[in-house]
Amino acid sequence: MQGFFVGVADKVAPVLKPLLDQMATMDFSAWGQQIGEVVALLIQGFADGSLGEILLQSAKIALTEAANFALGILTSIGRVIGQLLSEAVKNAVLMFQIVTTADFWKGLGNALIAAAQGFIALMLDGVAAILGALRNVPGIGGKIGAAADSVGTQAQAMREGAGASADASGAQIGPMFDQIKARMAEEMANVVNAAKDGFGQGSSVFDTGAMNEELDAMMGKLFDKVQSVSEKSLVEAPVKQINAVGEEMLSTTGKDKVSHLQRIGGGGLAGAADPARMEQKRTNSLLGDVRGLLRDIRGKINSNPPAEGAVFG
Repeated sequence: MQGFFVGVADKVAPVLKPLLDQMATMDFSAWGQQIGEVVALLIQGFADGSLGEILLQSAKIALTEAANFALGILTSIGRVIGQLLSEAVKNAVLMFQIVTTADFWKGLGNALIAAAQGFIALMLDGVAAILGALRNVPGIGGKIGAAADSVGTQAQAMREGAGASADASGAQIGPMFDQIKARMAEEMANVVNAAKDGFGQGSSVFDTGAMNEELDAMMGKLFDKVQSVSEKSLVEAPVKQINAVGEEMLSTTGKDKVSHLQRIGGGGLAGAADPARMEQKRTNSLLGDVRGLLRDIRGKINSNPPAEGAVFG
């Protein structure tokens, strides 16, 4: 099992180590400060009662914005319905103009003629194919072949006529279809613009600018309160800690036996943080390190004495 996990670590460790090294260089203090700021605002807001006012003001703004949004939707729907009615009238006028134009009926007639000519050409092609199959019959084959060629010629003429009629119909009706497409695009653009304009008018019925300014003022006041409390506590914290030690000794002994040295941290009670003792421990540790370093140097000199005649300065 140990060998198994050693094998796993051999492949996994090179991948994980750069990620861990990168995390070790990341500074999370900014995140902590942001979280601490939010928590401090909440605590201070609860303490002085301003959080309820902020929440109430936020709720008012939210409800006002919701009302504006609902009115914007209703106004937009009303504008869209009115615009659709207007567009329907425009569409009816355009269709009336088209159907009262001579080119429309001419183009429609040419389209019907082209369809009929195409159908006749298809039928004549069938007849020509049947007659062509009888071209080799003895005696009457020559006459039948001539008839087949004549029918084929008529079919080709019908196809050419159908093409000409279709082109004429396209030239006559094509511009009308272009007008219809342009009318549809214009209608869609007008409806979209009506919806936007209606929503913009409805969503600005109730002005929330003053309420937002009041909310910003509340938040700024709360933030300033948190800053002042934090700065004051940081300044007074050491003094309060030292005075607390003296008060505890007075309450324990009943006499004022707190010396000046103890007031500045040079004595203290059992279990209490003593700055003087901590500084003494740090100094002793440094002296121990120096003593160990000198011991190592002396050991190296004894194990490898200098050559005779060497000069040390």
